[in-house]
Amino acid sequence: MKKHTVTVGGETFSLAFTMDALDRIEQSIPDFSVNKASEHARHSGQMVDILYAMVQQGELLEGRELSRNRAWFGSHIPAAPRKIAQIQVAIFNCMADYMRMEVEIEQPAVRDLVLEEIKKKETKDASPGEPSSTME
Repeated sequence: MKKHTVTVGGETFSLAFTMDALDRIEQSIPDFSVNKASEHARHSGQMVDILYAMVQQGELLEGRELSRNRAWFGSHIPAAPRKIAQIQVAIFNCMADYMRMEVEIEQPAVRDLVLEEIKKKETKDASPGEPSSTME
């Protein structure tokens, strides 16, 4: 998994889009929808809410305790279009990467019963002095 970070107020923070991040976002933005994340992130307050929830989870997963609160983030992000765009891109890339993750489900091994029977028969048919043949 690619590591996602964002720099705010001269400090670099890790981002993660987990179920807890989604829960925190939904609590702070009641009408939040992942499908409309770009619309939510265009609103300054909602962008900071999303960022803060993702930073909380990212730092937690990195084993660090977040010492900054949501108000700190809101007051340390300049209203400069370039900085806002950087944060929005970091949010969207992190969300996309985490949603792209697939859970691997172990499939039971498929047994070829016909091949097993052939191998058993070849082993029985081999004479005592001859090595049994193998199929590859």
